[in-house]
Amino acid sequence: MIFVLRLKEPAQINPELSAKQEVTETKAEKGKLGKRVFLYVGINFFVMITAVPVMTGMSTLVADRGLGDSTTVALILTICQAGGILTGLILGKFVSVLRRFSMPVALFVQGLGIFGCLAGQNLAMICIASLVSGIGTILVSSLSATYCGQSTSKETIALATSVLMISTQCANFLSSYYIVLAQSLFGSMFRTDVECAYFLSSVLYVIVIILTLVFNVNPKPVDQNQFA
Repeated sequence: MIFVLRLKEPAQINPELSAKQEVTETKAEKGKLGKRVFLYVGINFFVMITAVPVMTGMSTLVADRGLGDSTTVALILTICQAGGILTGLILGKFVSVLRRFSMPVALFVQGLGIFGCLAGQNLAMICIASLVSGIGTILVSSLSATYCGQSTSKETIALATSVLMISTQCANFLSSYYIVLAQSLFGSMFRTDVECAYFLSSVLYVIVIILTLVFNVNPKPVDQNQFA
């Protein structure tokens, strides 16, 4: 009873302020994602579903080519992650220099890394390819996230980011099915399923890079009024 009696009175609510807040919340709810957001979500999904086999299939690749043991695999994967860390240091300069060609070049870097994993026959080549792949993965995912934010209204940036993250998780889940699909298509050409996945990815990257060069995928200036 004493505790209740000592509680302070709640602050008085300003009716005008409350009405304005309701209007703002209603506009935020009505905000819709920009159309180009789904383009970047698709690019992010594609890159992630092709990047996961590089990580999960490396042990199979190393064992098949007799390049080492589990310690060697750990080294290669560490180098791949180090590539992602290095990307943070060069991303700003990368975009400022390449501008319109930022996304195609980022895709090229990732595709080159995956192809290097397929073509590399010694540990040094696999390590370099893994480093390049790590750089390419973070380049594309970072650009996709940035472009998503630039292609939608302020109220829906959080939603766009959530959709982007969902695409990443879906890619992680579906990557094993992607490997199975690649093996069913090219199983007669390679000894392991991950090599089939690397080959399919290399072919797809050529197609996607050409498309991003032909069609400008950079975000267009957004008129916030169109989302109201």
